[in-house]
Amino acid sequence: MLVEVETNLLKPKIIKGDLVISDKAKKNVKVNDIISYITLENGKAKIRTNKIVAITKDNSSQKIYSLKKENGTIENIDDSCILGTYKMTIPLVGTILTYILSKRGFYTVVVLPSIILAILFLIDFLLDLIKSRKEKTQT
Repeated sequence: MLVEVETNLLKPKIIKGDLVISDKAKKNVKVNDIISYITLENGKAKIRTNKIVAITKDNSSQKIYSLKKENGTIENIDDSCILGTYKMTIPLVGTILTYILSKRGFYTVVVLPSIILAILFLIDFLLDLIKSRKEKTQT
């Protein structure tokens, strides 16, 4: 699983804009493990990457994982929220992908080069056409 990091909580190992690869198979986690998990923020589901700072159990003996948030508060999640454990980081690729998937990035990376390429093909075609007409008139 690929997750873009949106905070600097795990700096210097992982910084905002990095792309984290998480292992979906490994879910047996312990304190200080870095995990990718799903959480609700302002009523919307978000996928985040963070480090487990503590593990406790609730009244029904279910594990509760505590994660320190950027504002210093603690967020608690259970096993059902964990999507995978940290495997590796690809620096800044998350930022690049986010830009490419934006409207501006689409125009910059896809549309503009396509227009330039079409113009170059048109110029090449017109030059070949002019060259062939010159050759016909000379013979």
